[in-house]
Parts: sequence; C-alpha cells; structure tokens
Amino acid sequence: MRFFLTVLLLIFGCLLASPSIAQSQSAKIKAVFLFKFFDYTSWHSDKDPKQTKRGIVCTYGPHPFKNALHYIADKKSKSVKYETKEIDTPDQAKFCHIVFIARGHIGDVSAFNRTNALVVSDSGGTNQKGGTIEMRSQGGKVKLLIDLNNARAQNIKLSSRLLKIAEVSK
Repeated sequence: MRFFLTVLLLIFGCLLASPSIAQSQSAKIKAVFLFKFFDYTSWHSDKDPKQTKRGIVCTYGPHPFKNALHYIADKKSKSVKYETKEIDTPDQAKFCHIVFIARGHIGDVSAFNRTNALVVSDSGGTNQKGGTIEMRSQGGKVKLLIDLNNARAQNIKLSSRLLKIAEVSK
C-alpha cells in the first residue's frame, strides 16, 4: 500500500511539473490580465466602458484561454457588462475594447491599428508591429511589455499603476 501511494505521488508530481500544466496556468494568468486591463485603461469617451456600460474582449485566432474568458467576464460584471467575442476579421473589432491576437496571427496586428482597441498578444514582436501590450511568459510569471506610442495612436491612456509593473517603451 505504501509503495502504491509513493508511485501515485510521483505521478501526480510529474503531472504538475509538466509543461502543459504550466502553459495552462500561464494562459489563466493572461486571461485575468485581459480583464484587469479594463481597470487601468481609458478609452476615448464614446468608447469608454464606464460610460457605455459594456466592455468587450475579443479574440482573433485560436487562443489558449478556452472557457476562462467567459468565466472571468461573468465574475467581473458589476456596473459594466463584460462580454467576450471571437472575431474573424479586423473589421469586426470596431466594437471591441481589447483585442487579443493569437500566436500565428501576429502579422495581422497592424490591421487592428484603426480600431481604437487595446491590442494585446503573447507573441514576440507584437509591439513592433503596432500592438500595445505583449504578455511574455518567463519563469512561471507573465511579464508585460507596453508600447506607449502605440497606445497613444489608438487614443488609449494607460494608468501609471499599470505602467509601474511593466517594461515600457515610449
């Protein structure tokens, strides 16, 4: 019986240490960040979720979040109704506040520059292509890289509290 418990604990430990588990945890952290960005971002007045009472997170391309975004949107709802949408074209992003661009679609980032949405991705080079926030996984943590010039081009203001926890380029 003791041997069986030892083997079971070893298997469980290996499962926890597997890369897919770590990737899943990283995806959950990134999903939470997407909704926390609402608290530290200001949009032009006609698109501001605090005034329109509606905040929309859109995903473009296959993303790692599964149902986490819907779950968080339901839990976050207070005076603003939060929604998630999957979009297929940059034109569909005109009503989105935040657009997450999936890996493999990084070449399409510049097409979102006319949407006035906060453009976020976890692909390297996001900000060089016109994105505002790149979420990079490092050592089990998520690091934020923010490009303030791209935020200004989208008529988006980012809180100093968000900028304090990120690596910022101006």
